[in-house]
Amino acid sequence: MRPTEMTVTELIEDYTKGDKLHILEVATFFGAMQAYFLRGYDQRVSINSFPSDSLKSEEAEAFREYFGEEEGQSAVSG
Repeated sequence: MRPTEMTVTELIEDYTKGDKLHILEVATFFGAMQAYFLRGYDQRVSINSFPSDSLKSEEAEAFREYFGEEEGQSAVSG
């Protein structure tokens, strides 16, 4: 869900200043996939990631466990 009281750029700047960019990264991955499935999409999905951040190993594993993973179809790593 996008913020309503600020732009996406302002949100990213705010989280960067607060050293919370990783929280935003995780929320983006999980939130985007949840919305993808709730809307019934069935095409391949691509989620932009911050170049300076990535999911931790345990987060990537939780992501795969929750959303599933077809062999060779996921680029989620941690």
